[in-house]
Amino acid sequence: LRKCCNHPFLLDGVEDREAALGAADEADALVRPCGKLQFLDKLLPRLREQGSKLLVFSQFTTMLNILEDYLAARDIRYGRIDGGVTGRDRQRQIDD
Repeated sequence: LRKCCNHPFLLDGVEDREAALGAADEADALVRPCGKLQFLDKLLPRLREQGSKLLVFSQFTTMLNILEDYLAARDIRYGRIDGGVTGRDRQRQIDD
């Protein structure tokens, strides 16, 4: 249930079924099946206009992968801080 509440693509086979439906672009394919990403997709442009930053926490590195794909597809600059990031890189990303 936790995976489904974060993003349906975290469940086996859902991404393949969605891909069969076709989407205009990769970001739309990630946003359409997920209410949380739909909200984020509406919120981010406003935050960017204000020059604000956003911090997102997730217990799933696979969810971070989905967020990373979404942000890259929307050409939004981001930093990823997870267990695989060294202390120096972590601080650099925070400072940027």
